[in-house]
Amino acid sequence: MTDTEAAGREAADAYLRRVWLEAVAVTGIHFLLDPGWLYIRSNAEPPYEIAGKYLFYAPGVTTVIRLAIAEIRHRGFHHAKVAPFLIRRATDHVLCLYYANDSRKHELRERYGDDSPSLRYRYWKSDADTLDGKYSKQFLDAVKNEPHTSSRSRSKSPPADSLPELRENRGLKQSHMKWEADEDARLVAEDDLGAPTDEIARAHGRSAMAIRSRLVKLGRIPQDPERS
Repeated sequence: MTDTEAAGREAADAYLRRVWLEAVAVTGIHFLLDPGWLYIRSNAEPPYEIAGKYLFYAPGVTTVIRLAIAEIRHRGFHHAKVAPFLIRRATDHVLCLYYANDSRKHELRERYGDDSPSLRYRYWKSDADTLDGKYSKQFLDAVKNEPHTSSRSRSKSPPADSLPELRENRGLKQSHMKWEADEDARLVAEDDLGAPTDEIARAHGRSAMAIRSRLVKLGRIPQDPERS
């Protein structure tokens, strides 16, 4: 951990201690902080089965914590989690606001809009799609319009039919396949969330080396000087 990261972590810890002291006065809600997430939950059990979440991103952790508290206290949500610390190259804190389905996506859009400097709403993602490494059309459309994804470079790839059986046997179904815009958008989103490279690779059906190479081409990580 660099000195800058350590200082950021210390500042975030101090902020979360203040949040905790304020939170004990929030009737009907309890908080749990583990090494990676701040969980915000209603004391009441949800009258529905959770099947996914609505996603929000904000540069300020206060914004997403207050949003979660407001939605749980007043608007029928019960569970949420916030990434309180910025890790790797992340610039935003993510909020997962859990619910049964995507029936409230337009309501949330009316309330918070799609984009502002202080908050970005990225619609619904089901648990099934999370397991499959998929994202909603609204999420992909929004990510494709973000500045760091608007000028992606295109790499030349070997023919798609090169060694298909070997790729299939190794679980690398997309190995040497052309990178399309929606897959680039998924990769950028997963990188923003700090997902481990190995997990991203499995979700994409590509090798970890291919994922790192694509992140370099997208300007997300520096090139390994030993390979330049």
